[in-house]
Amino acid sequence: MKKSHHKIFLFLFFIFLSFPLSVNAATITLQNATTETLGKNDEYSVNASLAISAKDGTKYYLRAVFFKPDTTNYCGFTWNGADWFSGPYSTNEGWKQFYPVTIVNNTWSGIIKAKIDSENSGCKDSGTYLFKMQRFTESGSGNFDTQDGLTVQITLPTATPTDQPTPTKTPSPTNVPSPTKSSSATKVPTSATNTDATDTGSSWKKIESTDDTLAYPSIGTDAAYPSAILGVSTTSAEKRKASPSAKKKVSILVKDAAKQNFSGLFMGIGGLLLMGCGILIFLRIKKQEA
Repeated sequence: MKKSHHKIFLFLFFIFLSFPLSVNAATITLQNATTETLGKNDEYSVNASLAISAKDGTKYYLRAVFFKPDTTNYCGFTWNGADWFSGPYSTNEGWKQFYPVTIVNNTWSGIIKAKIDSENSGCKDSGTYLFKMQRFTESGSGNFDTQDGLTVQITLPTATPTDQPTPTKTPSPTNVPSPTKSSSATKVPTSATNTDATDTGSSWKKIESTDDTLAYPSIGTDAAYPSAILGVSTTSAEKRKASPSAKKKVSILVKDAAKQNFSGLFMGIGGLLLMGCGILIFLRIKKQEA
């Protein structure tokens, strides 16, 4: 039984070796690049061919990529016949936005156009890059088939930082005299009499009273008090008589007081008359009822 098992295993092994190993294997050939030096906006055209064991009419989508040696940071734009496309391609069948090719007699050949994507983190620096093709199936499976990458020198502009003006400090003023408060002291005369006195920047104003007493300065004016306030005695002979205007004011006040007293007297008499009338009416009514 053991010898028969070995024979069966060897038979199956030779049958497996007899099948071609290149089933669905693909090879991509890149040649005749338009340039070996590429700038930021330059197109990179390559003659490409795809050899694969596939039925006629099978469709694939080819993506052109740039990357630095020994890295897998792929980037770049691919011309799809209508627009430049770089992604996203892993969702919503985005891979179908790359360059479409159709297989006839197990092969395809044509021109692939590409551009560097300097906005991508994998292609933002100048230097030596490799160029290859990535093949996507209808279902979105991507493969880097057997191929020899092309070497290309990429030169990208270096962003120069703009000089920012250095802010300058405004010097603080020195030796500036401090503002002094203006004095508003009221000038008081050294000696004063009951006569009107005047001084520079101040004015006197006396209000005469009916009892001929000493007057005080008006409110809101810069005036000194009379001599009596300052401690200087004033005799009755020095007292001034009331002015006519003051006497007139006193007369008016007396008249107003008299009018008020007369009005009160009149109202009192009227009240008594009303009370008398009321009593008479009340007595008449009682008399009629009796």
